Amino acid sequence: MSVPGRPRSQMQKPDAVDSISILGKRLREWRTGVGWPLKRVSSDLGISISILSEWERGRRFPSGKNLDVLSRYTGIPVSCFFCNREDGCPFLSSRLRERFPQVFH
Repeated sequence: MSVPGRPRSQMQKPDAVDSISILGKRLREWRTGVGWPLKRVSSDLGISISILSEWERGRRFPSGKNLDVLSRYTGIPVSCFFCNREDGCPFLSSRLRERFPQVFH
């Protein structure tokens, strides 16, 4: 498959695209579930609103350092950002599920 204007070598593999989308979905679910706007979360994390928005929309992927920061900030283990199960991530602690039931339904 080829994308006009983008060399094949620069295209992402399907698994990478899926991981980025899943991470973005989980991050947005958490943020909206706790009722915090992009501005608050981006300010707390020390990143721009546009970067956070791009992470949530699956257009960019956070660095390893930022994944760790996201995990500590949200209380969500890094592995759970990539869980694509319909019934939620099996590794989430019961404490997180109790604290944010609207997010991990």
